[in-house]
Amino acid sequence: MLLNLGTAALIAGDPGQSRPLLAEALEIAYRIDDRPVQVYLLDAFGYRAALSGQPRLATQLLGAAATERSHIGANVMPFFAPLLEIGRAHV
Repeated sequence: MLLNLGTAALIAGDPGQSRPLLAEALEIAYRIDDRPVQVYLLDAFGYRAALSGQPRLATQLLGAAATERSHIGANVMPFFAPLLEIGRAHV
């Protein structure tokens, strides 16, 4: 739920509002060892960094997400794919 709310804030163009939601979601995903959600959150934070004018951080986060995604066999969330393309364009 927090991942969805944070992503909705990103889609709405409010990276500031998304940060606490995504951070709490990541903390919970880490605590319960939910690896696919951790990867989705790395993508979300990468997109957020790109929109916030932090291209180096965005590159690191998006790269980490891609690496982890390949390790665990996760796919990009279909609704998140366009956001990632926008984020990569800002890097």
